[in-house]
Amino acid sequence: MLKYLIAIFISSILTIEAMPIKDFNKYSIEEINKFWAKQINKKCPIRNDKVTRQLSWVAHGKIVTVKKEIDMYELSAYGAEIKLKNYMYPMDKSMACTNKLWSKVIRRGTIVKFKYIDTNNKFLFNIFIDKKDCK
Repeated sequence: MLKYLIAIFISSILTIEAMPIKDFNKYSIEEINKFWAKQINKKCPIRNDKVTRQLSWVAHGKIVTVKKEIDMYELSAYGAEIKLKNYMYPMDKSMACTNKLWSKVIRRGTIVKFKYIDTNNKFLFNIFIDKKDCK
């Protein structure tokens, strides 16, 4: 299970693309989030690895929701949602706080919501990352 989760983290970093906006200060955070989510959402679903896909990216004002699907059966992890959330939080936090694009928009007030579901569309958990997480 650990090797799959490490692959999830690495793949998530690789799917984030730089925005062709050079000066973030010219645009509101809502405009940046909308553009960013729309561009990445065009590529969804994005297969991260054997067990994870990014299904959609949606901007709602200052919140960007990244809907991720985890194949709990493949992980043999049914009933392990809390353990999985505790494992994913530091990886999502690290990715969001160290990536050039993510860290800039988070410092300006974006909240990234990672919404995890299983392959049957059953809600598993949410992870929220904002500027207090990135200190």
